[in-house]
Amino acid sequence: MVRFRGEGREAEGILYNFSEVGMFVKTDNPLPIGALISIPIQVDKESNIEIQGRVVWSSTPRPQEKPTARGGMGVELSAAPETYLRFVSKMRAQLSQAPRALEERFEVYHRVRFKSGQDFLTEYTENLSRGGMFLATTQRLEPGQTIKAQLEIAGIDEPIEVEGKVAYRLDAKQAEEKGRAAGLGVQFVDLNSEAKARLDHYISRLETHRSRPERRRVEKIPPSGSLKDYLVPELVLGFLQEKQTGTLLIERQGVTKLVYIKDGNPVFVESNLRTETLGQYLVRKGKITPMDLEESLEELAQSDLHHGEIMVQGGMLDSPTLAQAFVEHHEEKLLNMFSWFDGRFEFIPGTDWPPTISILPLKPYRITFQGISRWYDSTLIGAWMGLDEETAIRQIALPPADAGVRPIIPEILKRCATPQTVRKLSAKLQLSVNELLPLIYGMVIAGWVTLDFSNIADVSAPEFKSTLKEEPRALSPESEKVLDLLRRWIKEDFERLRSLNFYELFGVKEDATEAEITRAHMERVSRYASHDIEDIDDKEVREKVQQIHSWLKLAFDTLRDPNLKKLYSRREKKAETENKTKPQIELERQLLVCIRDLEMENMQKAISGLTLASQMYPENRSVQGYLAWALFQQEKKTNSGKASKMLDEAILNDPSDHQLRFYRGQIAMYLNDWRKAERHFSQAVRLHPSFVKAKVALDLAHEKRISEEQSRKT
Repeated sequence: MVRFRGEGREAEGILYNFSEVGMFVKTDNPLPIGALISIPIQVDKESNIEIQGRVVWSSTPRPQEKPTARGGMGVELSAAPETYLRFVSKMRAQLSQAPRALEERFEVYHRVRFKSGQDFLTEYTENLSRGGMFLATTQRLEPGQTIKAQLEIAGIDEPIEVEGKVAYRLDAKQAEEKGRAAGLGVQFVDLNSEAKARLDHYISRLETHRSRPERRRVEKIPPSGSLKDYLVPELVLGFLQEKQTGTLLIERQGVTKLVYIKDGNPVFVESNLRTETLGQYLVRKGKITPMDLEESLEELAQSDLHHGEIMVQGGMLDSPTLAQAFVEHHEEKLLNMFSWFDGRFEFIPGTDWPPTISILPLKPYRITFQGISRWYDSTLIGAWMGLDEETAIRQIALPPADAGVRPIIPEILKRCATPQTVRKLSAKLQLSVNELLPLIYGMVIAGWVTLDFSNIADVSAPEFKSTLKEEPRALSPESEKVLDLLRRWIKEDFERLRSLNFYELFGVKEDATEAEITRAHMERVSRYASHDIEDIDDKEVREKVQQIHSWLKLAFDTLRDPNLKKLYSRREKKAETENKTKPQIELERQLLVCIRDLEMENMQKAISGLTLASQMYPENRSVQGYLAWALFQQEKKTNSGKASKMLDEAILNDPSDHQLRFYRGQIAMYLNDWRKAERHFSQAVRLHPSFVKAKVALDLAHEKRISEEQSRKT
């Protein structure tokens, strides 16, 4: 027996079943769906705890039922205190010898749409496993009957298409005896590979984030494994915490990336994707024009210089912009993998690295939080972890001083020294819950916060004073002189970084002794150290000084490492190491010309150029994707099916091409497939946040889908 509270009232019920993530309460006075509920329970003689949750389905007895019939509620737990989790674990251990299902079931509640007779019905799951689900419904489907259904999981763009066979049916009387809702036990059959992978990944996340007290993986990362078990941010933070040095290989659907890691910090990322070249990145960021890129590629094919040096010499961008672009470009190549929920990884220890790579001061924490906010839907994060507005967050650690994270994160952590609910944090920070949940998730997997259910947030705690919106102060003449001096030093150091050579940065020869390198490092650092950087009012200067500090530290650490110093000593000229890329350079130039023809609607010319390029480079699917769009533009009705297939193959080959995503969304719009259009436009915007046309198209596709769904209901 339990006495629960919610909606401003108290009532009694019977707790019939429970797990780490949910419970079923039989009661004559169920709360409405969506209501927040508090359930005090006693787990042993000494421990009374209070469980917080939300009602996800609710039923009351019908008038014609017998007097003893009772209604009930399915309750999804926000998350549970460790005492409760230990209690559930103890119960499971006691039952470990009893017969049990092959797959563990999670009591999660998701909408399911399926057809029964001539009607399309919407019901809810009561539990879910990799092998099947229990569907709470009064429909009389018989054991052995097959159903096709769409399982909707919050935060996943498209429903999971499942086919199942009714294994058993519980009518109202049987359900009451078992303390369950009436419904059907459905065993999944013939799931396609995509549906199986998505379902398996979702349940793996539930196992990680709901069944563990830490709500995250804490074990050492194995030498190799699957991305369905380890998300990319978990790999990034795991290797950082273990201070590993080596090469991380990540593969997915023909795409390969190599992440070179030094003492846990990624320092360089190689990618086999056309869209992840430096030139393409600079165009996306608006640093250079497509014409600049075309011109620089022509010179690159004939020159011994690196691509960045060519652009600086040509006046397309300056040295500070190039140095910062190098860092951000490699960070983007890494964070674009955050959405990979399938594929494999392998870690090779050591520094047996090719001499063509550079070593860059990438910021793993900055990459992690940026990638999570960009790629992980807040609703899906809430489902994984059981987070809602009443979940309390408690700080357990602080980030390193050089983490490089947004200022809002240290502010959240300081506020959470006393547990704070998501709702209160959202109000105090003037940050929406959708913006806040990805930040909380990142702090959980980084080990900086935990979900706290031992106490509700302490409203008596002293108010934290924000420092995010300080008013700028007027500069004194002395401050202006300091800023001018700092700007001159910054320009000098970034100029030395044009070729990303650390010897040039320190102004020493490659045979310099350790003492000479140390002295040069101290000279560079000491002049900045003579001024309090945090007191600099010019944000741009302050950030650039911090960037220079990062470069100097990385250069000093690298040249003191015997293995990495050897790597630098055998750096070869571009002409000797990049001859293999000349065909790719020529292909890129041809594509740029064809894309310009597409934009100017010279379709026949574009088709001729792309057809020739596809014959010269038949293995390159990106060319096929752009050709598909040109053919569709030429004759939409005839070529829509063929173009869709060609674009799907191209996107599979290069998932980072925002333009191909946009084209595929446009064809989906033409075919009135609004949900698919939304998915592709959303991906295009995530890959290229300033892609205005994709943002407009995304809003339109969303409006069309909502309008169509409302029309169906009426």
